[in-house]
Amino acid sequence: YRDSGGAGVVFTCLGMARRGLATSRQFGRTPAFSTRRVSHLWIRNAFCRPLTVHKSRQFYKTMRLPRFPLLSIPLSLLLFISPAIAGWERVDVDADLVDYLFDGQNPPAPGCSEAPMPVFDANGAVVGFKPSDGRFAFFVDLDEGDAQPADLLIYFAGGGACWDDRTCVGSALESAPTYTLEVTETTQLLDAASDDLLPDPGVGGVLTRVDGSDNPFAAFAKVYIPYCTGDVHIGSADTPYRYPSLPPWTVRHRGFDNLRVVLKWLQEHRLSPRHNLMLAGSSAGGYAALFNFPVIRDALGDGPRYSIIVDSASGVLTDGFLDRAFGRPGAEGVWGAKGNLDPMLQVIVDREPAESLWVEVFRAIGDAYPDSRIAQSTTAFDAIQASVLLTMQQVDDD
Repeated sequence: YRDSGGAGVVFTCLGMARRGLATSRQFGRTPAFSTRRVSHLWIRNAFCRPLTVHKSRQFYKTMRLPRFPLLSIPLSLLLFISPAIAGWERVDVDADLVDYLFDGQNPPAPGCSEAPMPVFDANGAVVGFKPSDGRFAFFVDLDEGDAQPADLLIYFAGGGACWDDRTCVGSALESAPTYTLEVTETTQLLDAASDDLLPDPGVGGVLTRVDGSDNPFAAFAKVYIPYCTGDVHIGSADTPYRYPSLPPWTVRHRGFDNLRVVLKWLQEHRLSPRHNLMLAGSSAGGYAALFNFPVIRDALGDGPRYSIIVDSASGVLTDGFLDRAFGRPGAEGVWGAKGNLDPMLQVIVDREPAESLWVEVFRAIGDAYPDSRIAQSTTAFDAIQASVLLTMQQVDDD
């Protein structure tokens, strides 16, 4: 990891235009992951949307690739001179995919926040509100010639959090919300970052796949889990909030449901690695990597060697935040997250005050899984974490 400054450590530039070029790829549902590329590219209109259609034992997906003016020359060459280049694939999650993976057995309810966004008229005046894009997708970068990867990296994206009326609804109406409302990443931007094509060298961090880079995970197969739920990837609740000038608005905290789909998809394609499995995350994603570790290990088995990198997630929290997000002892909070945690972590969340909670979570994971390696990193004088703490304190004082 490079010095991050907190949320969005690896992809600070990913919130750009999300429409434009699209390619179609087909995945066969076989014991080994396989892919066949459709032989053509086409331009879709400016309102291109992802499409997932299920047919028999196969599913198809359409990938959105954005226009990227700052890199128009190299990315144009990348896309049109070599359209069959291996790279990141987008997996769109819809009701059909959930039904297919879970077959009615305790299915999750994946999605993004659907937080309010203002609607403007031609003069720039606010004339109403609409929900943000509630569709969830994740991304995979796999070696098509390897049925089961030797090594796998699962990365949880960061991007703030929300836990009350002010942060979940009020901040969503501002230019800088306290959390990421919808999936903004695209395959083109992930490829550009991973191949070190962005203006800031090395911005891909652990996702970099350039030969000769100093990234020890460059050759790993990779899964990138976007963050769009405000719940550090551990929630399972649709929570109503109230804010002046708006009717009651429900925000979908479904980060854990999204993770369940990713894990089931990996199980379906038998992608638990033969050797090493690295969990990593930054900011909100750092909390996700550690909180969700027992669930991920249960899902993917004890075969690989597990390691965890927790970046820019130092446990700088307040008791008021914990009471709202996780709930008081014996009760659930607005995220609906406590019941998703391993029982040993539920006990810690109910027992520990904010100042010691994160230390005890680290201790519990280390004691329960002594064969796993855990690392924590953070930037000195991290302005993002300081800002989040200040917001927590202000909300507590209101």
